[in-house]
Amino acid sequence: MALSIFVMVPFLFEMAPRIKERWLLVGFTALLLLRLGSIAAHHAPFEARWRWIAKQMKAAPAGQQDFYLTENKAPMDTLLMSWGLPYESLIVTRVRQKTTRTLLIHPDMAPFEKMMMQDTVFITPFRTYSVEELNGQYFPLGKGRYTPLK
Repeated sequence: MALSIFVMVPFLFEMAPRIKERWLLVGFTALLLLRLGSIAAHHAPFEARWRWIAKQMKAAPAGQQDFYLTENKAPMDTLLMSWGLPYESLIVTRVRQKTTRTLLIHPDMAPFEKMMMQDTVFITPFRTYSVEELNGQYFPLGKGRYTPLK
């Protein structure tokens, strides 16, 4: 995304004025259609990822909301990368299940052990947020410690 800004700004100021409006519109339309086609062609792995998250969160024990799992116990061929799962689990559970649950998947849980003992945090691989830092209207996280997902 950042690279596109560095490419598009000089293009818009230097090259676009030299191109006829009609060809510029055709070019942008073709680029948009190409990108939309690319997204449509490659959506299946990401849909499988979201379905796996929804299935795991729906099957998780009632009354608990925060879970963790090590990468060696997760289907990484479906999940592709684990760093975004805490955020995605919040979104998936809120949209599909009308509840809020979190899932942390990481190769090593040792760096998170102290934080997982607290009951008012949202843990990601990059940062731990207190529940108060998140917008309660969108993500109403209650109290609860992280438990292993089985």
